[in-house]
Amino acid sequence: MTQVLIVDDNRDAADSLGEVLRMMGHAVEVAYSASAALARMERFHPDLFLLDLALPDLDGYELARRLRRVASKEAKFVAVSGYGSEIGGNLAGNLFDEHIVKPMAPEALLRVLRLVGHDPVGRGAIGAGQPE
Repeated sequence: MTQVLIVDDNRDAADSLGEVLRMMGHAVEVAYSASAALARMERFHPDLFLLDLALPDLDGYELARRLRRVASKEAKFVAVSGYGSEIGGNLAGNLFDEHIVKPMAPEALLRVLRLVGHDPVGRGAIGAGQPE
């Protein structure tokens, strides 16, 4: 089971994405600020981080820098923003493994899940292996 930390001050978007990922069998924590995300790291160790770049207390770039210091080396970081050109420079100096533009299209979510080895079509997907 993949552990995912979603950080977004848009509560509706964060909670909705969290529910979709939970339905897919992932362990999900949601934080609405950078400080809340950093506090969660004491007890939750994500494999995947989905970080909004425009947070009220700390921008997503600085948050990614701080989280990378305490996250596992295998963890994947995804920048989530409302602007397609907001992130640049080779995914912001290698802070992020992927950049997704809001609203997140289903194909983009599946691409992100593949970063952590989730096969959205086979095992681990909603209803996979279930009799019809």
